[in-house]
Amino acid sequence: MSDEGMTPISDDSVANIRRLATDKLQRGEPVTTSGTPWLTLLARLDAAERERDELRAAQGWRTIDSAPRDGTHILMHGEQNYHEGVRFGGAVTVSGYWDAIDEAWCSTGSTWTGPFYAPTHWQPLPPPPTRQPKRSPSMRED
Repeated sequence: MSDEGMTPISDDSVANIRRLATDKLQRGEPVTTSGTPWLTLLARLDAAERERDELRAAQGWRTIDSAPRDGTHILMHGEQNYHEGVRFGGAVTVSGYWDAIDEAWCSTGSTWTGPFYAPTHWQPLPPPPTRQPKRSPSMRED
């Protein structure tokens, strides 16, 4: 089943559904108007909340020591190391990966000379869009 086009339900709405189902059960109404047992609905709600909580936990920033070091591209946050006479001030957030040859964190698209980063945190990149954008007339196909 695809989630595309579905609107996420708020935490308050979930709590209201749970209260409604519990109230209906306490009044002795075992099924919804569509025939689904309230207990089944509550069990599905519990499972959906667990899945939501797991997804939320997986989407947060993690310390860099837990990042994959197998070439997987990630979103990383930290300082850029000194590179060819240039030092950037302040923290940056970039897409990058661990380069085992240089034993350094590199930004996506960097060269063997860098730039290199000293990230403190990371998180997985989101999946790419499922729909391809329409090509602009000015874009050439080579």
